[in-house]
Amino acid sequence: MRWSVKETLAALALAVASLLAIWALLLPPQGEIDQSVLFSIAQFLVFSATLLGVDGAMDRMKALLRNKDREGRDKEGSDDKQTHDK
Repeated sequence: MRWSVKETLAALALAVASLLAIWALLLPPQGEIDQSVLFSIAQFLVFSATLLGVDGAMDRMKALLRNKDREGRDKEGSDDKQTHDK
């Protein structure tokens, strides 16, 4: 399987974020990571997720949840009408 440029960059960004986190944990004082390093890790992870299309997947998931919520409200509304008709 051949990776596209986007997938390669995403994998590279994920690897850099992971290595940066491990490296930061090993530097003195051990176990503490500076805020600037955490920010850099977050940026690499967001970049990787963006390249992989996580943003688009989240939009689709939100749309599905909205549709289910609307269907649930429509069903509740029809149940209320049936109750009032009796």
